[in-house]
Amino acid sequence: MTTLDALRAQLRATNEFHGGNAVYALPLLDAIETEAKRSADYAALLERWLREGGTRLLRDQLCPPVRSERVTLEARRNGFAYPWTQCWTALDTARHRVRLIPRDL
Repeated sequence: MTTLDALRAQLRATNEFHGGNAVYALPLLDAIETEAKRSADYAALLERWLREGGTRLLRDQLCPPVRSERVTLEARRNGFAYPWTQCWTALDTARHRVRLIPRDL
């Protein structure tokens, strides 16, 4: 299992605070993974975020290049008023809950 797989599992898991899950953020994680496979620089940035974390790194550098209507459609369908924010913050929370698993990309 890679770290990205662990993040996906965390997004699918039931949240103990509100009883829901964060599957609406999966398209954003998929888009990030696809971009990392396409660009070595982006892959290095993703590996840095997986290793070190960092809300601003995720919000300001990783997410903007892959922001699209398709990525936020699921969150909007679930009724979130701020679908883009809901997606990237769910990834940030999942990252904090998952320990880095070596050699993930």
